[in-house]
Amino acid sequence: MKKVIVTLLLCLCCAVMAVAQSVQISAGYMYQATQTLGGGNQICFNGGRADVAFGLPRHFAMVGELTGTRSDMGSATYDMTLLTIMAGPRFQMPIKNSKGKPGRVSPFAQFLVGDARGSNGAFPKNGTLVPSAESLALSGGGGIDFAMAHHTTWRLLQVDYLNTQLPNLYATHQNYYRIGTSLVIHLR
Repeated sequence: MKKVIVTLLLCLCCAVMAVAQSVQISAGYMYQATQTLGGGNQICFNGGRADVAFGLPRHFAMVGELTGTRSDMGSATYDMTLLTIMAGPRFQMPIKNSKGKPGRVSPFAQFLVGDARGSNGAFPKNGTLVPSAESLALSGGGGIDFAMAHHTTWRLLQVDYLNTQLPNLYATHQNYYRIGTSLVIHLR
């Protein structure tokens, strides 16, 4: 089922590219955290995110996003790498300036679905621990872009919620909060 969803989203992204009015690429830093298994301390991750957004009419875009983060739990055995690849819609509405034209500040909201892959960890499978696992990933959130130059925007803040269902001993899902900043280049 997960592969079908990802395949359909990739096909949809290809169709959107054909009618896109604008293209944006972004890359930046991301911090994410979740509660440890059993509800103890937080597990903190540092890494990056990159996305491509194909603009559609009426402030909508189709977004493809790739993230990669690594935890530092103080133990090389269980430090985990988490990669996600997701796609979905984004709504972005520039705030108009005093002259009624689009201003420099542009908030957005998005919902993404795709795949999460945990590696360098310890995931239960058939009574044993394996070093990697995959699951469905769901993300929702938003942010604020600030136009710096004609083709360059600074994503001042992006805040997201991420849900995965990587196997573990205590729960069937993980809830992450993510915060980051990026540089956005407008290609057309």
